[in-house]
Amino acid sequence: MAIVPIQREHTENPDRFDGLRYYRKRLEPGQEHKHQFATTDNHTLHFGHGKYGCPGRFMASNTIKMILGQLLLDYDFKFPEGQSRPQSLPAFEYSFPDPTGKVMFRERRDL
Repeated sequence: MAIVPIQREHTENPDRFDGLRYYRKRLEPGQEHKHQFATTDNHTLHFGHGKYGCPGRFMASNTIKMILGQLLLDYDFKFPEGQSRPQSLPAFEYSFPDPTGKVMFRERRDL
């Protein structure tokens, strides 16, 4: 299951993170409604597929988006002085943040 998105016959440059990969796929004719976060098919099995597709995937997707939006609206984020973004730790199709990395955040004062 986890191996499908990193197979070259299914994903172009699977070793490189591309945050717009699926957006560009949706720009192709006939693909406008595919490649969404909560859409299932036999190449993206994060939420299962077919009769085994997770019924809560749309709620999970919307919840993640609402939480992220609220964080971006209410807080300022930055890395400590002199530091840049830590290297991510890849594991199959997932990319995990470095657990030793530091991010500073504070509530926005202009609210």
